[in-house]
Amino acid sequence: MPIDCEQLKPLIRSSALVTACEPMGDGSLRLQTIFEYPGDEYVDLFVQEAVAPDRVLRLTDAAMTVAQLLAFGLDIDATPKRRRFVAELCRQLGVSRQGGELTVDVAEPIEANFGPSAIRLGQACVRVADLTLTHARRLNSSFDEELEEAFEALHLQVHSRKPLIGRAGRMIKVDYVVESPRLPAAVFGLSARSVGNAKNRVDSTFRKWYELEPDRPMYQFITLLDSRVPYWTESDREVLADVSEVFDYPAEADALSELLSTP
Repeated sequence: MPIDCEQLKPLIRSSALVTACEPMGDGSLRLQTIFEYPGDEYVDLFVQEAVAPDRVLRLTDAAMTVAQLLAFGLDIDATPKRRRFVAELCRQLGVSRQGGELTVDVAEPIEANFGPSAIRLGQACVRVADLTLTHARRLNSSFDEELEEAFEALHLQVHSRKPLIGRAGRMIKVDYVVESPRLPAAVFGLSARSVGNAKNRVDSTFRKWYELEPDRPMYQFITLLDSRVPYWTESDREVLADVSEVFDYPAEADALSELLSTP
């Protein structure tokens, strides 16, 4: 069917880069974008007003990209090859790296340059975070497979990587939504390779549950910790227990099955 630019305009508007905006306590604005990190978190960009005399708008990832890397045990400064990759990527996209932050200053006129600047910064965040892709898949693949087999054995419908709407209209992807008889269960499954990696994953999952708090009346919030690794602490469990029900899996497989199967 023939289509022209006028017909495309509403379709283009619906594919906007930014899907939510939220004011922060420090005066900045947090923008949720359609870009995604390998760990299924949406890329957030923060709008900051630079100090005088410039008074230009600055976009930053607030070091969240580096945090994504660290969550999977990767340091972008650990090898010369990684440092060169990040430096070349930043040069190519016109992005500055200031410590752990990736930033872009929006040139005048703001109206014309804000969108392209946000796209360049979002691209940089995703491409830097892609350093974790192979590592992340390898980390959780066996645990994910085991969870999927467990849900299948219960004969319950399961939706993987399902986005839910949280605070301020922000979308958060959960690992699984299980259609249990009593109430649907939103589930995050966590494995880890080290104590530091475990802490980063716990912190990231806590943030996601916090964002999803408005949905709590509609779902059972469940966090599953891989019981085959020794890195989880009681503090980790206590933090996650404030926002979800926590099970060591497969050690507590029977308790999880009973919760999901009980009408």
